Amino acid sequence: MVSSRDGQQWRRADPGPDGQRPKLIPRGPTLWDAMMIHTSTHPLLVDGTLHLYYQGDSCSHHGAVCVEPKTPTSIGLATLRKDGWAYLAHEAASDPGYVTTKALSGVGSGSSLRVNYKAGGGGSLRVALLDAASGTAIKGRTQADCAPLTGDSTNQTVTWHGASDEAPGQVHIQFWLAGAVELYSFSFSV
Repeated sequence: MVSSRDGQQWRRADPGPDGQRPKLIPRGPTLWDAMMIHTSTHPLLVDGTLHLYYQGDSCSHHGAVCVEPKTPTSIGLATLRKDGWAYLAHEAASDPGYVTTKALSGVGSGSSLRVNYKAGGGGSLRVALLDAASGTAIKGRTQADCAPLTGDSTNQTVTWHGASDEAPGQVHIQFWLAGAVELYSFSFSV
């Protein structure tokens, strides 16, 4: 797994506690994909799930090492939730926490904020909009005003109770995570 914030410089994922780097599609356990895996260039979005077709092989590059008995090259399918490449996780036992975006334009009256998240075991996600200039929560769009999001959705609309002040030109979105929560992505539209 590699990631990039700018599409120019790439960074490999850090090894986990076992010393191994995470793999999007691990090799094996079947013989046909035990040595090599090659993915197609683009995943397909099918009913909210990413489909990654891949080629598996029972031999290493140039056939130097093979798993016996050698099997024909085959095609497999791996699936991933929409925008499931990476997420911010909050652990159930931790005190509630939050993450704040950089200043964004176009979020305000008439816009719809949607999130891709999973909250399990009593976990919940709430959202606040902050005035980018002052850093203060916008009346009617505070964490306390937000209807808690629970469950699992790739496209859930965020709602707040009560009237809202007109949003300023730029806002920060502040996501509040309590309990076991994974935040994958967000989007907004008019």
